[in-house]
Amino acid sequence: MTMTQWYPKIAEYDYDGWATFDYMGREFHAPFSDFDVTIKINKDYVVGAGGILENPTEVKGYDAAAKIKTEKDKKATWKWTAKNILDFAWSADRDYSVESFNVPKARKCIWFIRKMKKLKYGGSTALYYQVFPDYEQSFREICLPNLRFHPGR
Repeated sequence: MTMTQWYPKIAEYDYDGWATFDYMGREFHAPFSDFDVTIKINKDYVVGAGGILENPTEVKGYDAAAKIKTEKDKKATWKWTAKNILDFAWSADRDYSVESFNVPKARKCIWFIRKMKKLKYGGSTALYYQVFPDYEQSFREICLPNLRFHPGR
């Protein structure tokens, strides 16, 4: 399950005036924003999203010693914050495996991969770790506290 473009965006006023053009096969135009998002979903799912997970010890997948907190409906609550980004997207899957590694400048890359596809993609984050420096050299330095990779289906 992947959720993008799932909430109303407010038009931005910029040098051309109000940016009210419709979605036409690309992203909606929007200003950079701060997000504080709460997602309630079945406790058996792992959620991946942009930003910082504020309660990794209360949900599945991020901390081996996590005590998963649920409500009466057996749903876990995920709390995310993200600062100065264009959009907040998230995905969830019962079979996600969460792997991470550090990259230059002490940032963390977090990789979400469905366990059943793990062998198809080599089973580790090694490829991303090798590609990341080339990416930054070819394009530009990524100035986010962490990076999250969500392979498509």
